[in-house]
Amino acid sequence: MAKKLEVSVDEAQGGDLASLAKRVANYVLNKDHRRYENWENAVNAGGLICLDAELYSAKIKAIADYSVRMQASDGQLSFGLIVPGDPANVVQKWTGAGTITGTVHSSTVGPVVLHAYEKTKDELYLKAAERQYGYLNAVKRTQDGGVVHREEAAELWLDTVWFIVPFLAHYGKIAGSKEATDDAVRQIDVHLDRLLDAKTGLLRHIWCESPDSYPQSSFWSRGHGWVVAGLADTYELLPQGHSGRRSITKQLQALVPPLIARQDATGFWHNILDDRHSPLESTGTLMFAYGFKKALDLGILKGDEILNSARRGLEAAAQVVDVDGTVHLAALPPGGPGARVGVAPYGQGWFLQAAGRFVR
Repeated sequence: MAKKLEVSVDEAQGGDLASLAKRVANYVLNKDHRRYENWENAVNAGGLICLDAELYSAKIKAIADYSVRMQASDGQLSFGLIVPGDPANVVQKWTGAGTITGTVHSSTVGPVVLHAYEKTKDELYLKAAERQYGYLNAVKRTQDGGVVHREEAAELWLDTVWFIVPFLAHYGKIAGSKEATDDAVRQIDVHLDRLLDAKTGLLRHIWCESPDSYPQSSFWSRGHGWVVAGLADTYELLPQGHSGRRSITKQLQALVPPLIARQDATGFWHNILDDRHSPLESTGTLMFAYGFKKALDLGILKGDEILNSARRGLEAAAQVVDVDGTVHLAALPPGGPGARVGVAPYGQGWFLQAAGRFVR
């Protein structure tokens, strides 16, 4: 049975929300991270870092160590991602191709590895991040410089904004690489330019360069969550005065109002933002709660309406947390239209990241 929040998140420091977040964190701690894909581990480690990096340092380091130990010859951390065929045939439905050879998934654990470097100063982690950066520089790109999401086609996906951009910015900060820092901002600009729907102010899920088309054009909730979270995380990592901070501010200020306008009365967002018949969904909701609150904390966004929206999203998601710390109503991979909802590793991770912004 899901536990109801007895207090608002503004009052919950040391109270009900903190206890609920610890329960979710314990669920993550008790799961074998070797069973998960790299990006799922990245979300969970990010949640533990956001909630209490010192308390959960052993698990965070274990995920970082595993990612480095399993770094592939081409530089991809934690095996990379090669799927010879999607059992649900979703990729073929969206793109006309039956396979997906992921190009960006391994970058998600890059910030976890860099966090371990910052904590330990062990050069092993920095060298691993450097190899991951080298791999990312070799990935196929579109003509305007956007990193493609899979080898089989020149496509830009919303997911990529979170999957690679915070890593590029984090690596640029630690390694002193202006090239990595500038590429982080370039990726945001290219992706949002190609995927923005001018009429609604929302973002399409996938753009294909040739033919110029949107093979999966829905307004996907978690897809927007990847962008909101990725922009907030990247802003924090950019140097003071970098022009990318100004562009991210404008991008978030334009994107957040149409998102708030589509929030359900329950506090959730639907899996497809403009389709009330699609299920209410927890991960996109939690990503908005996290990204909105972080953007407010950083001064990118201002206003009680945004804070109230973030609060309502987190409180809604708290209603679907079980006694063992599982978070329900997560759109199962790969998400998008028609996705089933259930329990997935990243549901717990995003709950921790969102809760961590309110209990700190």
